[in-house]
Amino acid sequence: MKHIVVSGEQNKSTSIKRFSLRQILVHFIAAWLLAYAIELFGYFRNIDFLKVLMKGDDNLTIQYIKSRSWTYHDLIDYASFVNETWIIGLFLAFIISLYVAKRHRWWGINSIIAVTLVYVISFVSAHFMKNHTGHWFSTVYNFPFPASVCSFIVVGIMSTGGSCLLFFSHKIATLIEKAVPTNPG
Repeated sequence: MKHIVVSGEQNKSTSIKRFSLRQILVHFIAAWLLAYAIELFGYFRNIDFLKVLMKGDDNLTIQYIKSRSWTYHDLIDYASFVNETWIIGLFLAFIISLYVAKRHRWWGINSIIAVTLVYVISFVSAHFMKNHTGHWFSTVYNFPFPASVCSFIVVGIMSTGGSCLLFFSHKIATLIEKAVPTNPG
């Protein structure tokens, strides 16, 4: 005997069951790690300038820019490239998150929520940093910001590895599946 659904109540309950805070949390962390790692690798576009930036001395930075005859456009180009690599990393994390969700038959909306949260929180925190440059917040927000070129590589690889572990680990997937029923069909 077939069951006839008169109202949309069955669809609403199925959608609510597919919402998974665990998947959102795990994919949020994995997406942030991957975007952060790719942003770190973006700094390697100009390693000499990166070394000057890591010293944290404005005068050295200005001296470097003048000695290389950089224009305002060159400086903006470098900063934009690093920012764009973060967005590319976030987009890559989104694609991976959707792939993992599809492979495990999870609801893809959770992936959208996770990546959107990474973007929104990053935007809000950057705005907060611009308007309220408290020392404690700068320290927390930039942690872990590498102190040497080698540490950029190490932190980038560790962040990428952590992201991949969260996205592709069977144990993590099992933990998420305890809270997410698979899609029918």
